[in-house]
Amino acid sequence: MGTREGRGGNKRGELREPILAATASLFLEKGYEGLSMRQIADAIGYTATTIYRYFANKDELLFALVEEGFMRFVQSLLQASRSKTEALPRLLAIGKAYVLFGIENPLHYRLMFMQRHDLLMESRDCEATAPIRSFSVLTDAVEYAMKQKALRQGDVLRVSHMLWAAVHGLTTLYMAIPRMSLPGPYELIVEDMLNNLLAGLAMPEAWSVRELSDV
Repeated sequence: MGTREGRGGNKRGELREPILAATASLFLEKGYEGLSMRQIADAIGYTATTIYRYFANKDELLFALVEEGFMRFVQSLLQASRSKTEALPRLLAIGKAYVLFGIENPLHYRLMFMQRHDLLMESRDCEATAPIRSFSVLTDAVEYAMKQKALRQGDVLRVSHMLWAAVHGLTTLYMAIPRMSLPGPYELIVEDMLNNLLAGLAMPEAWSVRELSDV
C-alpha cells in the first residue's frame, strides 16, 4: 500500500488521533530512541511530511501523549478522592487509583514518570498543567487528613512525597516485571502497603485497619 499526502482541505484534527495511536503502539515496541516520524507515517499510511503538519518533531508528539495521559490521570485521582469522605480511606482510594492507572496505561505512565520526564517542563503555564493538578489531589488529601486529625501534624509536601514514592515504586515494579509472582492481586498489595505506611503516620485514635480496608 502506498503512502498518502495530507490534503489541503483536511481539518486540522482529522489525523491527530490516528497519529497519536500509532505513536503509542510504536513507542511500546521500539522505545524513544528507536522511534521515528517516518515509522509513524508508515503506520498510518501517510508520508512523513503529513506528520510534520501536525507535530514539529518527535518530542512534540510525545509531549502530546504526556498531556493526554495526565488529563486521564487527574480524572482518575479526582474520582477516587471524591468517592470517600473519610480522610484515611480517601488516601487509600487515591493510592489504588494511582497504581491502577499505571497498570492500565503503561505507555502513558512510562512517558509521564519513567522516560522523557523532561517533557513535563515544556508547558508554557506550569501552574495550570495537569501534572501539577494531579499532585495537588494528593497534597489536598494529606492536608485534609491532617486538619481532620486523622494524620499527625507535619509537612504536607514531605508526607505527600512519601506516599507518592510508595505507590510509584509498586507501580513500576508491576510494569518492570509483569509476570512476577506476587502474594495476591495488586489491590491487596496496595492496601497492605498503604495500611502499614498510614499506620505510622496516623493519629492513634483515627486508625482503624477495618475501616481502611472497607473501600
